[in-house]
Amino acid sequence: MAIKKTYGIRGLMDYVMQISAGKGTVTVHFSGGALTAYGTTPARYSTTNPFFQNVIEHSTQFQKGRIELLDTIEVPDDAATLRMKERQAKKAAAAAAEKAKAAAQADPIAPAPEKPKVETSAPAPETPIEEPTPETPAADSAETEAEGEGMPEVGNGEESGEGTEGDGVQTIEVGCKADAVEWLKERYPEKGYNGNNLRANAAFEAACNEAGVKFIITNA
Repeated sequence: MAIKKTYGIRGLMDYVMQISAGKGTVTVHFSGGALTAYGTTPARYSTTNPFFQNVIEHSTQFQKGRIELLDTIEVPDDAATLRMKERQAKKAAAAAAEKAKAAAQADPIAPAPEKPKVETSAPAPETPIEEPTPETPAADSAETEAEGEGMPEVGNGEESGEGTEGDGVQTIEVGCKADAVEWLKERYPEKGYNGNNLRANAAFEAACNEAGVKFIITNA
């Protein structure tokens, strides 16, 4: 649809006006005016061309009121207007295609978006389970001390010699219990005496009674 506008100049029957448009001029022919006993009819000019409408409405004569806007209506496009709109549409489509082509040549191909990386927290290191350190029982040391305390005080036979008590028990002086055990091992190898089986006081005293000796430990 097109907009048809009708302009008029009152008091004139026919008038040709030169209107400046930039560096050129536009000729507008107003006609159809009449003066009768019933009144006056202004000279008119009608157009659907947006260019002529713009030139008239921006002219000095229109702004001063010499040219008036008498009527505005919508009318179907004429053949010339349709052809003009088709040409304008083709030019706009060609310009848009050219612009898109230039933009595609200027911009590099955008790389495909990378998939978002999902960060996973590393599992906490397992705390090694410390195995309980077996405590060395202090029974051996306590037993050894008890043995030392309960040992009869005997002397070293090598240092002080050997003697015999009245009841037939031989007394021997030794420096320590280990010397007494060595004495028993040398005198009675068939018994299999050693430091382990004679560690307990009871076993040691039994071996001494069986051998008929009494040890006196000088360094107890």
